[in-house]
Amino acid sequence: MDNDANNNHQKLSIPACDVNFCVQWIEDNFRSNFQTRLWHAGAWKNDDFLQSSSHPQDETISNALSSVSAETAYATHSIDSNDSLVVIPIESRSVIRQIIVGILPTRSIPNLDIMINLLIEQLDLSRLNRQQYLMLEHYSEQVLIGDVELDWYRTLVENLAFHETTAELTSNANKALHQLKTILNAESLVLVLRNQSTAYSADANRIFSIGVPGIHENDIARILEVAGINSHCETYIDLNFRGLSGCSAQQARSIVIVPAICARRCYGWMIAISSVHTMNQREFPWDAVIQERQFDKRTALLMESAASVLATHAHNQKLLNEQQELLLGTVRSLVNTIDTKDKYTWGHSDRVAQMARAVAKEYGLTENECEKIYLAGLLHDIGKIGVRDKVLLKTGGLTAEEFAEIKAHPEFGYEILKHLGQLQHILPGVLHHHESWDGTGYPYQLSGNDIPLAARILAVVDAYDAMTSDRPYRKGMPAAKAEEILLNGRSRQWDAEIVDAFFRILDDMHKIASQDSKPFVDHQGNMNIERGFQSTSLGIDPLLSAIKTTTSNRQAFEEPKELRYDMEETTLFLRNQVFRSPNHN
Repeated sequence: MDNDANNNHQKLSIPACDVNFCVQWIEDNFRSNFQTRLWHAGAWKNDDFLQSSSHPQDETISNALSSVSAETAYATHSIDSNDSLVVIPIESRSVIRQIIVGILPTRSIPNLDIMINLLIEQLDLSRLNRQQYLMLEHYSEQVLIGDVELDWYRTLVENLAFHETTAELTSNANKALHQLKTILNAESLVLVLRNQSTAYSADANRIFSIGVPGIHENDIARILEVAGINSHCETYIDLNFRGLSGCSAQQARSIVIVPAICARRCYGWMIAISSVHTMNQREFPWDAVIQERQFDKRTALLMESAASVLATHAHNQKLLNEQQELLLGTVRSLVNTIDTKDKYTWGHSDRVAQMARAVAKEYGLTENECEKIYLAGLLHDIGKIGVRDKVLLKTGGLTAEEFAEIKAHPEFGYEILKHLGQLQHILPGVLHHHESWDGTGYPYQLSGNDIPLAARILAVVDAYDAMTSDRPYRKGMPAAKAEEILLNGRSRQWDAEIVDAFFRILDDMHKIASQDSKPFVDHQGNMNIERGFQSTSLGIDPLLSAIKTTTSNRQAFEEPKELRYDMEETTLFLRNQVFRSPNHN
């Protein structure tokens, strides 16, 4: 038995506390039984190895494990041409080595390690985020600040944000930090957002200076160097700091450095710098007084409050990015499911998505709306995984019963996707893309403007690509014939304005329609970005771009439990409805 695992796999082991969730996720998604084994007497035994085994796969798994050592890492082992054994170590403090093991279809294994590692990280971040919120609640209860400070803190919490594209503070956040500078009586307030490098580097950090200009990047680097490594985890105060640009060796400033920490990660620092300390020389030296107010514990307390909010914002943005990555993997898997089920429609969903986005743009929709329609196009036929293969791939005519099953695919698609909270916006397009302008379509016989706009756009481009593509029962018709049918169906089957927008960019439609039909993701898990869909001019994954565009305006969630619930609901439907019986195909 050969080991198929190779260096392309991520390192993978599952913490003991996450085993139950990860096993449940694998079983829900792949309809396979996974079990825990422990190393005992030179072999991998069931947890209940003293009792007799009862699961039908136990003997197959035991035989396959006979050549797997106690020191195994994450690995897959071919059992036959279709199935492979998957072995994942359990990370625990126990001296007894444990693994989870099960049998999966070989084609389902690519990227399994990446998805499980992401799930584990989400679970860990959820726990850390919860701890941070509890700490902030406790902190707020213990701190008493004046009305001015409280009002400022509320303003900061409500308005703090960054523009992702320009990395600049929004005007509201800038205003709140200007208010903090005034409250602290500081000359400058500097915000350093660090990219997660091990040391300070001007190139690896974004610096926002609020107040009197002239604080040089080298000054920031020196301040952090003097504060030392402890500045990553605790506040540093120096009331007599010397050597900043523009100051003589005798001139000193007060500085306070507060790390922005959330979930045990330092996202940057907030630095307050006072004006230069000057002496009024009186008749006697002992009459000299320092005019400028120096910083104190109150300064540090307010800055720690602001830094905590900044860090929580950065942490939530990180969670949002990871949520987007997980959604990206989910969409790719769903699209690949369609491509795998019907080789005749390889590339159809992507061509429809590209055409729909182009028509939506020509129609005058915003970038956000265009990207939503692109996602709806990718998944408009996902309900076909609920149609039996013998019906979907039939080369002859369909019976009335079989055609009714085909017509149910928009509702199947709706049921599959309705549990994914971040894809709610594509549901109207998926459910209604077979409605007709005159009310003769399905599933609800909507007519005219009662049909959602996304569905009206998808109806036109879906029909065009379907007519010009090969099917099991016919060859694709010439483009000119399909275009004639669209024109004849204008204001009858399709929205006239959408058809007009389609023909205004007909050359673009021809380019998209001429793309080679290849699966969105091949059987090795590689995305066909050159063929499966077209990358942007900057080489950016257009699916990732669409997801970021349509989800970046959502509030970052407090805990990933909402996402886990969405995934659990979707896999439950797939198990109970789509794969409802062994004779389904």
